[in-house]
Amino acid sequence: METLLPLSPKAWLALPACVAGGCLVDYALGWGAQSRAQSKGDLKTMQRGIASTVLPGAVLCAAVFGAAEQLVDLTTSGLLRGDVATAGDRVGVVARLAAAPALTLLYAINKIASQRGSNPSLVTGTPDAGGASAFDIDQRCLTNTHQQVVLHLAANVAYAAFGALEDTPAAHTASLAVPFLNTMLFVAGRIAFFYGYTSDPGNPARRGFGFCLTFAPSVLTLLWTAYRFISEV
Repeated sequence: METLLPLSPKAWLALPACVAGGCLVDYALGWGAQSRAQSKGDLKTMQRGIASTVLPGAVLCAAVFGAAEQLVDLTTSGLLRGDVATAGDRVGVVARLAAAPALTLLYAINKIASQRGSNPSLVTGTPDAGGASAFDIDQRCLTNTHQQVVLHLAANVAYAAFGALEDTPAAHTASLAVPFLNTMLFVAGRIAFFYGYTSDPGNPARRGFGFCLTFAPSVLTLLWTAYRFISEV
């Protein structure tokens, strides 16, 4: 029987719990970092606060990357269309996964479009100066999301093209667990990033966890594909 989210029972419990726990930690540490930075007027204090919110996301992403094949069973998923022994077949699966991160980009574009359509100064393309308006914040979210989507898709495509170390159909199928989980983390990370940025734009620590959930998987995946490239040259 095909399933939309082919996660193992442990993954169904662990991943949402880790993401929710990370968001709570991000909120608590982000609030604390801002309070300490404001009281001390110290940039290094805020930087340490940002690092403390990024760290849980980095640890979660590294753990998911390392255990991806144990967390996902794509043989039960409707994403597969037969064998994925060739690079083209695997990239085709990644292309189907691309709809999810594209929706986060669509959301960011729609927020900008809706504000332009309801504000006379934005319709003419001349937003109010100051750089701290809701429009400016949404514009920054859109820019960051655009950058992250490009990096995410490049990482997933490169990983899928190389495939598994063991050149067997089963191994290649299992290897697609990484792009699948990258996509899940990307969407969860964008939601956390959007919320953290729009709810408290003056506190960068509040968006550190969400940023990391989208950025770290791409970095890990690209590092692995760079290793594969160098080892096969």
